[in-house]
Amino acid sequence: MRESKLLACIFLIAISSLILPATFVSAAEQERNLDATIEAMVESIRTEPDFASRIGAARELSIFIRKQIRERLDGLSEKSVIAIASLLNDRLDQVKSYAATALGDIGPAARSALPALKSALRDVEPAFESPTIGKIGVSSTAAPEILEALRRIAPNERNRMR
Repeated sequence: MRESKLLACIFLIAISSLILPATFVSAAEQERNLDATIEAMVESIRTEPDFASRIGAARELSIFIRKQIRERLDGLSEKSVIAIASLLNDRLDQVKSYAATALGDIGPAARSALPALKSALRDVEPAFESPTIGKIGVSSTAAPEILEALRRIAPNERNRMR
């Protein structure tokens, strides 16, 4: 009986030595993995020739960011933030919208994206301009997400957004 308990303990120790290291990955390793995943997702969006696939991949990036816990997003590298911000230059409004949403979900840790967000907002052209009425509407459906991202990343800079 005592021998079987000893064998059971040895078995549990052996199994835990295989499982526990994979379960308890260091915070630094988790951050590197998060950065690598985000950078790979951004690269696939940039290089995908099919519009629908690019939009779908941008949506997946946005969802992926939203599902992360705050502590992981606070440790996100500037390189990853800038990679996401680079998607604000995409020719597809949906990709811009998802990138802006992802940056807004990252929050204050995405401060390095503020210049890109402000630039993207300035680049939004009026849908129609009349000499008597002025500018009417915007041609970009990304404008609301860009404004929201600016609000979430830098809430105290609302008056200086444009």
